[in-house]
Amino acid sequence: MKNRISILIIFVIFSCKTENKPVEKNIEYPKIEKTKTDSINTFRNQIKIDSTLKPLGKVVKLELSNGIKSESVFALCSCQKDKKNNIIKIQLRSGIPTKKELDSTGITDKSGGRLNHLMDLGYLKRIDGQFQFFTLILKDSIIKSLELYSKSTELEYNGKDFKSMDIEKYKIAISTFDYSIASNVYGNYELRSPQGFGYFENDTILKGHFECNNWRISSKEEIKNWDIKKSFENRNNDKGFRIIE
Repeated sequence: MKNRISILIIFVIFSCKTENKPVEKNIEYPKIEKTKTDSINTFRNQIKIDSTLKPLGKVVKLELSNGIKSESVFALCSCQKDKKNNIIKIQLRSGIPTKKELDSTGITDKSGGRLNHLMDLGYLKRIDGQFQFFTLILKDSIIKSLELYSKSTELEYNGKDFKSMDIEKYKIAISTFDYSIASNVYGNYELRSPQGFGYFENDTILKGHFECNNWRISSKEEIKNWDIKKSFENRNNDKGFRIIE
């Protein structure tokens, strides 16, 4: 009888331990996906004074990139100041071949210097190309306007020879916010344009340097109405170099 009771007690204890033992289950935990960093989305607008900047010259290079490939084009800087209202208008002018020419010959050593053709004094018989005007207008430390105008000898912008776009992503370092003396204004920039510059595929990253003089810039309407071929034909009659008549 005692043996039966002992066996029964052991059986009850063992049963309780078995029932209290947690049942193992195959639990699926949610996977954490790593997102890729988008350099455009993380690009932060900035304009600031940089006291370490030095003037590098009014003849500058405009660097174009798509994040993988980079090319440079020749550019000229001109500025127009409004001393009374402390406003400076900065314009970088550059030139590249037409889309048709780029598709045919590709980029060559001379492709980035198409702006030089407008300064030709008689050697060239004709003019072809796209001419860009990167235009920045500053009042004090505020950007009033930041645009890129393009004018071509061909109807290559959706059937038109002119297009403009606002640039909303920028980083600008400048020597001063006092524009009373234009030659004291210089700096560098990095931009993200909503459309390609037109030199090669997806060339939406623009970098470069600017240095001011007290000159005159071309307005949007002047560029839009500019007859490039007529201006080129009359270049020997112009007093000095003028891209816009």
